[in-house]
Amino acid sequence: MLQLSSHPGTTALEQVLHSFERRSNPRLILMGDAKKKVYVQEALEISQDDGRSPEQVLAAATDPARDCAGPFLQVKDDDIAAGLGKWTTELTQPSDGFMLNLDLNGRALKNALVAEIPCEESWHIPAHVGFGNWNDCPPPEDHCALWRVWEERFDAHIIGISHDVVEAVVLRPPTERRAALELAHQQYLYCPDLVDQGMGEVELLAALLLEGRSWFFWWD
Repeated sequence: MLQLSSHPGTTALEQVLHSFERRSNPRLILMGDAKKKVYVQEALEISQDDGRSPEQVLAAATDPARDCAGPFLQVKDDDIAAGLGKWTTELTQPSDGFMLNLDLNGRALKNALVAEIPCEESWHIPAHVGFGNWNDCPPPEDHCALWRVWEERFDAHIIGISHDVVEAVVLRPPTERRAALELAHQQYLYCPDLVDQGMGEVELLAALLLEGRSWFFWWD
């Protein structure tokens, strides 16, 4: 069972980012509003019903024969070219904030959940919390495999997981439109609700990702 504690939202984020900067083991991650602790616990219990250990999930994630990340990386050149032609300036500010320490009005939570995860690599985190494998949310091994790729390419690291959200800090975001569009299509394949129930267009997502220092994912 994960070790959970609650702290004021601003303090919780500071602790998590400090843990990330030190690459500590255990890692600290945000898990959202302490009032929703029961939902987080229920989601984790459901996700872990397959009985696999984190080591078994990570073995699946790194198995070349399974290529768990592959389906999310198969972006068509035609889609990127079309997106360049539709590039929008409607959203000009890159993403740079986090959500799991805030309430729906954007204020710091009075009590935000923080979990201790026994790992050093952030792409291992979905394996330890058993995140995914419901509705359109991929199974844990797919999360791990894809975040391993994104960590290598963009220095992107998970700092928060709730029952339906993943958030990350990004140290080397895309700096060109083509790279941002390719990443946006990858993120759409990974989390369709980002666009279908959120941004509306992949190009709008790409505009946020261009030089954006934080990523947000939500599955219905």
